[in-house]
Amino acid sequence: MDHTFASASILLFLVLDPLGSLPIFIPIMNGVPRERRTRVALREVAIAFAVLVAFMFLGETFLRVMRLSERSLEVAGGVILLMVAIR
Repeated sequence: MDHTFASASILLFLVLDPLGSLPIFIPIMNGVPRERRTRVALREVAIAFAVLVAFMFLGETFLRVMRLSERSLEVAGGVILLMVAIR
């Protein structure tokens, strides 16, 4: 799989589902003081972005070290999605 930065960003956006996460995110943020909410949200976005960039550049090396093929990773992801859908 050869991803560009734009395709990886779109994929991250689709996987994280920010609109679907709002019902979970809003009650969690009720315990955070109002002046810190923006900072906390931006920090979480920055962490997700850093993980995206790290795997974009080091993902193939990680797969080689773990001795996994891209195909096996795709199958495992499909099984996880199937389990979530069945639930």
